[in-house]
Amino acid sequence: MNINSFQFSTEDAKRIILEAPDTTRKTAVVLFITLGLLIGALAFSLYGMTDSWNCELDSSNQTYNSLCHELRGYVGCRNVKGPLSAEIIINYKGEAKASATMVCPWDNAISELRVCFILVSILSILMGIRSLTTESKKQADMVVQVSYIFSFLLLMASTFDLFAVNDSELNNKDVCTLSGTFEFKNVESERLQCGYTFYSMTGFYGYLCGFGLLISALQLRTWKDNLTLDGL
Repeated sequence: MNINSFQFSTEDAKRIILEAPDTTRKTAVVLFITLGLLIGALAFSLYGMTDSWNCELDSSNQTYNSLCHELRGYVGCRNVKGPLSAEIIINYKGEAKASATMVCPWDNAISELRVCFILVSILSILMGIRSLTTESKKQADMVVQVSYIFSFLLLMASTFDLFAVNDSELNNKDVCTLSGTFEFKNVESERLQCGYTFYSMTGFYGYLCGFGLLISALQLRTWKDNLTLDGL
């Protein structure tokens, strides 16, 4: 897209918000709000696909330099079920203290599907905004039909996200309580705090986006039905 076409699109956006009839202006506001929600969902999803491990050793004794590596092999992402974020602190024999934070992502298939649904939804909203500027009933009708489908898919994806978070909490119970096979030996104290808030928020935020897309489709259908000029 060149600069001229971008400027034209920007001017069109300003026109439908500031100068268009009330129905068109209301529809444009709803679409732009939904677009903002979807961009936020995309950011949430991309961040949730990343994994990280950071460990610090509080000891000058060279003997314990491998403690962080051993700790990662013991309770790293390979041994837990994502999504999960955790903070680990252990005091080894009173001579060395290791503290680590880890982030384990969603299953790749879940993340990739969600990103695809969000990208198509964003595209449909942009097409909906374009249909307002061109006053095209045909394009608006296509956007409405696509939005119905992907609002349903977003709602289903969010439901599966929350199921995945619940499964992660259940499957990581021994890890997060450092019990059973995950109990440390030869340590004076240990603590592992698991967190799922971000991932639960991602699931609930997906519901917000799904309903937002549905409301946008209904509002665009109302605008289309009231449109007297079909600009093709």
